[in-house]
Amino acid sequence: MSFGDINRRRYLALAGSALTTGVAGCSGGSEEAAGGDTPVENPGDDGGETTATAAATETETETATSTEAPGKAEVVIASREVRTEETDYGTVDAYAVFELVNEGDAPSGPINVELRFYDGSDTILSTRPATARTLGPGETWRGFKKYLDTEGQDVASVRIEAEFASSLTVMEDVEVVESSISREEDSSYLTSTGVLQNNTGGELGYIEAISKFYIEEKVIVGAEYTNELNIPAGERWRFENMFDTSFAPEITNVEILPGDNNL
Repeated sequence: MSFGDINRRRYLALAGSALTTGVAGCSGGSEEAAGGDTPVENPGDDGGETTATAAATETETETATSTEAPGKAEVVIASREVRTEETDYGTVDAYAVFELVNEGDAPSGPINVELRFYDGSDTILSTRPATARTLGPGETWRGFKKYLDTEGQDVASVRIEAEFASSLTVMEDVEVVESSISREEDSSYLTSTGVLQNNTGGELGYIEAISKFYIEEKVIVGAEYTNELNIPAGERWRFENMFDTSFAPEITNVEILPGDNNL
């Protein structure tokens, strides 16, 4: 099975200033883009620590139509910022915090994000990817991504590009019969474990178990997945997904979604 309606859009959010915080998860401000596809004028950076208003600009659109799945996702960049914190070792960690919102009426397929960290002279320091397997209608993905260097004080801004598939096939005849979460001591990783049962009446050629990690209602910090092939009718499959909670707020709930993102 494949996406019923593939509609990939690319958005670019302009540069924003770094914010310094004493504790991860705290912020002196943020950068927000206008909802929908309407560009917002970027007033520029005044050179201080005040966050500039971001802009979300559509730069590329590709559309293919199909009648397989009703509804369509519409994922837009809502905000992004840089945060820093001092470590116990005297170094500075920097990380990007960004929000994408699904303003459509259907769950999205995979969302691929590219984050580019810049210094004060607008030179790229590093580029890092981030992904979420799906985002439900009306939901927000609040992502956290670390700058992989101990000299986080060099990071002045972050820019973001996002690409998404506009629909996900949800497997309604696949039952979630078990679900649990666990964490090993002193580990930043949370493990989502569960069992899916094939109630479709036939063999499942492809299936994904998607674990959506929530920090509040309608707000996820990640959506990880694993997949399996050729599950006979009536049989069960045990799966495991792991999510790195570094810099993220406490997980309050994990939802298991059986889906098909197989292109």
